[in-house]
Amino acid sequence: MSAQEFVAARESIYLSNCCNFAVTALLVYEYLITLDREVALFWRRRVTGASVLFFTNRYLVLVVYLLLLMYLVPMSDHSCLLLARSSTVLGYLQIIPQAAFSAMRALALSGMNWYMAGAVFLLAVVPFGTNMVTFSFSSTVQYNPLLGECLAMSNTTRSQAIIFTAVSRGCLMASDAILIVLTWYRLARAGVANWGDFKLRGSSFSGILLKDGSAYFLTLLLVNLMHMISTLVALSPLARSADHISYVSAFTYMYAHRCTRRFPTTPRLTL
Repeated sequence: MSAQEFVAARESIYLSNCCNFAVTALLVYEYLITLDREVALFWRRRVTGASVLFFTNRYLVLVVYLLLLMYLVPMSDHSCLLLARSSTVLGYLQIIPQAAFSAMRALALSGMNWYMAGAVFLLAVVPFGTNMVTFSFSSTVQYNPLLGECLAMSNTTRSQAIIFTAVSRGCLMASDAILIVLTWYRLARAGVANWGDFKLRGSSFSGILLKDGSAYFLTLLLVNLMHMISTLVALSPLARSADHISYVSAFTYMYAHRCTRRFPTTPRLTL
């Protein structure tokens, strides 16, 4: 490794660590200030599918970011390999609770249409498949004492990374777009067809669903679009190196999980 490559790698690792520390601090802070509500709403009630989805989505992301901080701890190559595999797989598993949440929303908004819910789930879970394929290309995992971190190098080419990113984020955006259309269609049939109706019925369940549901899925759509654009720009030939990555993903994953935790699910919707 030349001096220039060492400096570039060290800078990339430093920025990545700063992003991980920032996200971890925000997650821990939010968990602490919302713990009392979690205890009241979930710990003291019977276990249901919704509570399992909530706990999985809430704590899996925290475990992943805590594991990422362990990359800074000196370790053997074997320990580095185990850490990289476990944190990577758990990180990809975060996608499944989000896909299940989207499917539940589609099921409710479509009048219990399982085909629509299945389509939304399959689109939302595509990133899990593409990420696992990308992970299968990773072959070099070792602790680098010069850089002071456990490193996992992927053998995917630039063109493969661009294809995987476009497919995974494109499917996620399609899933969000379907849910936005379903939200407006369902509420239009219920008599909340425009913002004028919303202002008159803003405190009703339909008005709340229109405002929060539309804002939620529109925001996720924009977040996924920003994620895709920033990653594709980082992978473009104009980037400084093929290993240059986008740091936006560290925050977009956290934001998506935060939205999922805070947006209420409705197993059956009657409008």
